[in-house]
Amino acid sequence: MHNKSVKQAIYFDILTEDATINVPADFPTIQAALDSLNNTFIPADIRVKILVEGVYAQDKVIYVDHVQGDRISIHGQEPVQYEITGYSRTANNISFTLDDAAGLAVGDVVLIENVDGTGHYHAIYGSYLVTAMSGDTITVIDQLRHPVPGLDQVTITSGSLCKLSTIIICSDCGGIHVAHGSALGELAHIAFIGDGSQRPSEKVYGHNGIEAGVGSRIYLRGWTVAMGFGDFGCSISGNGTFADLYRGVFCQNVKHGLIITEGAGVAVHEGILVVCQNGDHGVIASGIAQGCMVNYLVAVGNQNAGFINFGANVIINFCVLSHNLYGLIAERTAYVDAKQSGIYANQNDDVYASHGAIVDAIGVGGYLVQPKFNPPINTLGNVNGYIMG
Repeated sequence: MHNKSVKQAIYFDILTEDATINVPADFPTIQAALDSLNNTFIPADIRVKILVEGVYAQDKVIYVDHVQGDRISIHGQEPVQYEITGYSRTANNISFTLDDAAGLAVGDVVLIENVDGTGHYHAIYGSYLVTAMSGDTITVIDQLRHPVPGLDQVTITSGSLCKLSTIIICSDCGGIHVAHGSALGELAHIAFIGDGSQRPSEKVYGHNGIEAGVGSRIYLRGWTVAMGFGDFGCSISGNGTFADLYRGVFCQNVKHGLIITEGAGVAVHEGILVVCQNGDHGVIASGIAQGCMVNYLVAVGNQNAGFINFGANVIINFCVLSHNLYGLIAERTAYVDAKQSGIYANQNDDVYASHGAIVDAIGVGGYLVQPKFNPPINTLGNVNGYIMG
C-alpha cells in the first residue's frame, strides 16, 4: 500500500457555505471534482457533497487526498428497490422474480437485502451482475463456493433487490484510495467493479475496490459495492486507520472480501456488512489490528473462512457465517466475541480455535443443522484454543 503523506496545502479559496458538485454536469469525473478542491479550505462547519450519476470507466484509482477530507462526501444516485416475489436456483444461476422489473437491464449491479424465508436463505445474500431477463424475472451468476444440499428448496417469504445506478468500471486498477492521513466523510450508493486483474509489482496501489492508507478514515453511509477485484474488495491498513463500513458489500473478489491489518480498526455500528463469494477469506483481521466491532455481518460462500482472526480483538455479534470452507477461525491468542451469531453449514469446522485463541460462542447456533466446534465447547484443544459456550 502506498503511504503518501498528505500534502502541505496552499489555499486560494475558503468555502463559506455548503457546496454541491455534480458529476458529470460540473466535472466529467469524480477525480476531477476532487482535484477542484485541492486549494480550497473547508471549515469544520461546511460540507461538500459530490453527487455522481451514470457509469464511468477508469484505468487509474480515484485518489482522495485533502486535509479536510472528512468534510467531503461522494454519493451516487439513490438505489432503486424491488420486491422479491419468487426465487429459484439451477446449476450456477439464481433467478429472482420481482413485483415489477421495470428499469432493470442486463449488466446492472444489484444486491440482496432484508431477506427472510425458510431453509438456507442466507446463501442468496451478495452483489451480482444481471446476466439475463425474462419479463419480471432476472437471472444472475451464482459464485457460492461451498453449496450444501437443499439450496434449491429455499423459500423466500420477503426480501428486496436493490439496484445501484452509479457504477465505476475499473480496468487494471483499484477503485478508490484514501491517502495517508486524509479522510473521506461519506461514500454511498456506488458500485466499484474490478476486472479481476492483480497489481503488478511495479505499481504503487493494490487492485482493491476500496483502500484506506495509514492514519486515514473512511465512512460508508449507504450501500457501497466492491466486486470483481484481483486483490481485495476492501483494504483497511495502518496505524490509526479507521473505517465505519455501515453498508459495505464486498463480493466475488479474487482474494479476500475485507482485510484489516497493521493497527487499523473497523466498526459497523448499524446497517450490515456483506462479504460473500470471495476467492479466499471473507474477512481477515491480523494480529496487530486495533480491533473490529461488527454487529451485523453476513459472510457466505467464501472459498476459505468466512472470518479469520490472527491475534486481534474482534466482536461479531448477531452475524451469519455459512457455506464457507470454515465459518470462524481464531488463532494466535486472538479473542472473538461471536455471541448470538448463526455459524453453520460450513464445509469443515464452523468455529475453530487454536494457539491460545478464545472464542465466546454463547448463543451461537445454526439453521437446520447444528454448528461444529473444534475443540468442543468448554474444552482446551488445538494448542490451547478454547471455545466458550
